Amino acid sequence: MKPLYLKLENINSFREEQTVDFESLTKGERIFCISGDTGSGKSTIFTAMLLSLYHRPQGSKLEDFINLSADKGKIEFAFEENGEKYVVRRVLVRSGNGRITLHKNGESIAEGNEVFAKTEEIIGLEMDQFTQVALLEQGKFGRFLESQPADRARTLGKILSLERFNGLIKIVNSRLSKVLERANLLTDRINRMEEEGKTKARLKELKGGLKPLAKQIDGLKKAQTETNERLANNESKRKLHDEIIRLNKEYTLALSTLESTEQRLAELKNKSANPDAEIAEIISQESELKNALKIARQINDELFLKKSELELSRKKYIAEKTKADALEKELADSLNNDVDNAVALILSVKKEGDECPVCGGSIKSRSTRGGGAIDRAEKERRLATLKANLQNMISEGKRLGGEVEKLENRKAEEITPLGDIAKRLDGVTRRRTELETLRAELSRVITANSENRAKTETLRLELASKGKDEYDESEGKLLTEKARSLTAELESALRKQSTDEREITLIETALIETAEFEKELKTLSAQEKNLNRLATLFKSDGFSKFVAEEYIKEFTVTASNVLNRLSGGNYTLVYENNEFKIRDFLNENKERKVKTLSGGETFLASLSIAVAIIRYISAGKSIEFFFLDEGFGTLHEEAVETVVNALRELSKDVTVGLISHVDDLTSRIPNHIRVIHANDSHGSLID
Repeated sequence: MKPLYLKLENINSFREEQTVDFESLTKGERIFCISGDTGSGKSTIFTAMLLSLYHRPQGSKLEDFINLSADKGKIEFAFEENGEKYVVRRVLVRSGNGRITLHKNGESIAEGNEVFAKTEEIIGLEMDQFTQVALLEQGKFGRFLESQPADRARTLGKILSLERFNGLIKIVNSRLSKVLERANLLTDRINRMEEEGKTKARLKELKGGLKPLAKQIDGLKKAQTETNERLANNESKRKLHDEIIRLNKEYTLALSTLESTEQRLAELKNKSANPDAEIAEIISQESELKNALKIARQINDELFLKKSELELSRKKYIAEKTKADALEKELADSLNNDVDNAVALILSVKKEGDECPVCGGSIKSRSTRGGGAIDRAEKERRLATLKANLQNMISEGKRLGGEVEKLENRKAEEITPLGDIAKRLDGVTRRRTELETLRAELSRVITANSENRAKTETLRLELASKGKDEYDESEGKLLTEKARSLTAELESALRKQSTDEREITLIETALIETAEFEKELKTLSAQEKNLNRLATLFKSDGFSKFVAEEYIKEFTVTASNVLNRLSGGNYTLVYENNEFKIRDFLNENKERKVKTLSGGETFLASLSIAVAIIRYISAGKSIEFFFLDEGFGTLHEEAVETVVNALRELSKDVTVGLISHVDDLTSRIPNHIRVIHANDSHGSLID
């Protein structure tokens, strides 16, 4: 886990929104310092981080963290884990549950109490472990060196969850119960096997009976083989007998079938001696008739068209003649007024301004009189046209009549002598179909007749090759019964052999299991004794104390190495007889109690212990930082320099963050921020 930034608003002494940019603080060296006066709000930064990841510190209320001047507080904490960016946003309110959400790479993935489960899963640590690994409270391990052994064991037990060993008595008792249960079960199984007869005596008895039983089975198999051979020989005779009967039936049927096909062949030949020749002749007749039918249809079609044209011409002539007669009569009736007609005739060819041929004056206007003469002239022209058309129609009618007459004569000469061509063609075609059917049937019958003749001959020869029928049905029945009896007797003997062999296998397996059970019983007896001893041991907390002491010895080795490095090789840490001691290389390598250490030396020893425990607890966890809220006021200048150098050395492994009000640290640690104390005009500020 790598912290990126922290924003807080209205949290403890912080009123206005303030931001801690951890990425900027850790550029260059991986160590930074958060400084400020006592009470300025430095520790609130760590508290806000805890509130963004866990529900709340034990023994506190959420409203206690809200600034007194506000009704709600806000926290936003961003961190990186395995290349993924996570952001927690939490709002604390004085009344109600507030709100908290978790975002991954900008996408919401949890809210409410689910967030705390998710962050614990991501970080891999519970809050108590986190405050021991990542955020160390002031003086958390300072008293560890000087505490009493019992207190030290309780503290370490809480840190390392050694209380889990308190349940070992239950585990031991449970295991003891299982051992006793298993022992009773094995004893019952051994007894049950003896009751079922799975004993060595029964095994000897069964093995002794296998040899005579095997001899009996061999005799039965030999007798069965002989009987089966005789039965197989008799079966061969029976099959030959059945085959001869079958062949006789087939031969008789083949003769009958051959006779039928020969009779049918004769009948077909009587219907036509040579169907192919007849069909060829009919095909020639069909061709001639089809050609004649085609010509007849052409003549009839032409005759129909010419007659239609002639009839249409006649109708047109009658219509035109009627029009001409009517127009001629109309002209005869229109000659009643000759003068008007004459004047009208004259005027019809004059225009205004011309000289009048009657009076010699100028024609000033045309009179409407005399229109009948003009109309008459037009009608006469039309009549003349109609008479000319009638003459043309008479000529066309004669021409068409001549063509009709020619077609009638051709029909009489070429078609009428042939009679009903279509009927003749239908009869010829029908006869050809009959002949083709006859030809196909004749071919099939000839083939079938040939096949039947060949089959009949084959069956005759096959019957002749079979030889004499020697099958005896009564002998077959006797052999079958004997074979059935031998099979039943052999199966019974084999079943007994299989049953005995299976029982032998079961007994042998049971005897092996019994031996294993007896061996396991001895082991269980030893386990029972050991578990009884452990039960006695775990009745008190002696084992937990023993484990705690072993843990202390183990991480003391690591802490000693850390202290030796941090002190420049001046000190190492020793744990003997439930007590921490310092080996002082500046004082003839003598050991002395930790109570004799100065403030700076005590801090270094405590820090060494803290680092050792932290590294042990965080093994396998992805914690990339180590924040320490520790007071440095008691350290003299040289000690401060030693501490800073020690923490710089530690920063090679993890990012180190310090909270301190010692101004001298800021000159030694370039990366730092300062928390300015709140006043009436503003809350705590991050500078």
